[in-house]
Amino acid sequence: MKYMHILTVTAGRSTSFPIDMLRYDRCFPYSPDDASMIERNLDHGDQARRGESSGKEIRLGKFTMRKWKNDGFTVARWESFGWSQVGEIEVRSL
Repeated sequence: MKYMHILTVTAGRSTSFPIDMLRYDRCFPYSPDDASMIERNLDHGDQARRGESSGKEIRLGKFTMRKWKNDGFTVARWESFGWSQVGEIEVRSL
């Protein structure tokens, strides 16, 4: 059985979105709205300096074969880039 894991992250401080984390965690924007939010929070230095990314939530999806909530997302690494987890990782059966 396949599972979809959904992680929600937010910028706790003014910082651009760490785009390489999508590759590192093998995940993707959950929806077109999340993809747009990522694009708006890429390294556009003036936006990040003004703090426009702070507090914005972005959902990320990942397919796995396991149901465990802690399977695959490196939350501590996200936090090292200034982005923190919001709530619990959601797991859906496909």
